Amino acid sequence: MFLGEFNSVIEEDNRIVVPPPILKKLGRYGDRVVIIEGIGKYLCLFSLKDWDAALKSFKKIPSPTIIKIKTTGRISISDDLKKRAGLERHIVFVGCNQYVEIWDQQGWTIEKGKGIKDRLAAFNRI
Repeated sequence: MFLGEFNSVIEEDNRIVVPPPILKKLGRYGDRVVIIEGIGKYLCLFSLKDWDAALKSFKKIPSPTIIKIKTTGRISISDDLKKRAGLERHIVFVGCNQYVEIWDQQGWTIEKGKGIKDRLAAFNRI
């Protein structure tokens, strides 16, 4: 289960330092993760195990990207994913039970003000 908020940064070469509590949980299921675009300006990160379970709940199957976790605890994302999610240098990992959202720090501050009820309703429309 992923819980909590963790700040991180995107390095110049689009590498992201995965916060240790999230890395520890992901590491239980191997060295690869799945990333998809969220409904808004964020990315969703799943362990491979949680991705298999999540597929059953999607109304539309999103286009996944499988990424290897480097031994340094970093993942690399494409410029395209970074741009579509509106990610700048400072980001926030947000634990959402079976997956993690990756937000631009400014975007997360705004979104957090909207409330959890609206966010869950949006996710259930996928």
